[in-house]
Parts: sequence; structure tokens; C-alpha cells
Amino acid sequence: SSSGESSCDDLSDDESSDDEPMAAPAAAASDDSSSDSSDDDDESESDEEAGARPRKRPRATAVPRARKRTSNYYGVSHVRETNRYRARYKDTDGNEKTVGSFVTEEEAAHAYNDKLRALGLDSVRRMNAVDEQGRLVAKPKASSSFYGVSWNRRKKQWSAYVKGQHRGDFDDETAAACAVDDYLYELHQPDIATQKANFPRA
Repeated sequence: SSSGESSCDDLSDDESSDDEPMAAPAAAASDDSSSDSSDDDDESESDEEAGARPRKRPRATAVPRARKRTSNYYGVSHVRETNRYRARYKDTDGNEKTVGSFVTEEEAAHAYNDKLRALGLDSVRRMNAVDEQGRLVAKPKASSSFYGVSWNRRKKQWSAYVKGQHRGDFDDETAAACAVDDYLYELHQPDIATQKANFPRA
């Protein structure tokens, strides 16, 4: 890959999958699989023989298929038509209720929290965390920017699923994306790989 770009070739040896890629379709998806939803290549022998310092894994930059979240907080969504943020919650019967419309997502998040507390739902619904300075803490990332990659909440790892096959679970998101790409290129269908691959290859 060209310099300055993140790719599967840039991953170091110590970032491998806990599970070897499986050839058979998985019986079920991961706990928190996303519809949108990194493995590694070995360092070259010349690098090892020369005692070169292991290359650090770069931050992923190629995310053309990223799913943009509309808000960083629970119970909040952006309304494109009005360019405002709407706060909603679910009551004890699971019915969705609207708290109101707000200029900023922080205002909406605080209103959401306040409403749940007022109704005594703060112990049964997810609340937006607040730090010691009273600032809101963004909800954790639960989906991936990469095709075929999702966060497995139970394992606390990134899972790679593609074409109905489980390609492994990884501590690193980019490694999972590379495992997906490996499978796409193994299919020997250039058109599919070009369209779906997270890191297109020449």
C-alpha cells in the first residue's frame, strides 16, 4: 500500500485473531451484530533479520462504508428536516414516547435523562453517563465503520462475518476488516471484492 494509507499489510504480528477463521457458516451472529457493520500479515523475514522495530498499527482511515450515527447519546436522534435533536424514551410497556425537540444533542440528552429519572425508569433504561464535571459522556461505539464487522458485546471483541461465514473475533477492528477482505478476495470474484472490500487491493 502507498505510504500514509492504512491497509492490512500494516498490521503487526501481535494482533492476530483469537479464533481461526471458520470455513462453515456460523450458526448465529454475534450478540450485537450490525448490518453494516482487523487479521494480520506476518512481518517480512528481512525486517526480522535486520532487527527492525515492529511497525505500529495505523489508525484506520479508509471508511467509505461508515454508518454515521445521528447522535452520541442514548435516546437522542437528529431530525434532518428541522436540524434539531429529538429526545425519546420507551415507557414500561415498551411504547416510544417523545420528550421534545432541542437545538443541541446535549440538551436533548439531559432532557432524556431527566425524564427517565422523573418516571423512575432510570434503573431499567440506559442513561447517558455524566462525568465529575457534569459533562455528558458519549455512548460507547457498538457498530463498525467497516463492511462485515460488528462488535460482539459478550466477547468484547470485533467479529468478522461475510457471506454467512464467521471469519474470527479480533481485539482490533481493522484486523477484523482485513479478515473480511481476505475472504472476499479468496472468492476470486473481482467485481464483488472491489465493491465490498474495506481496503481495495490493486
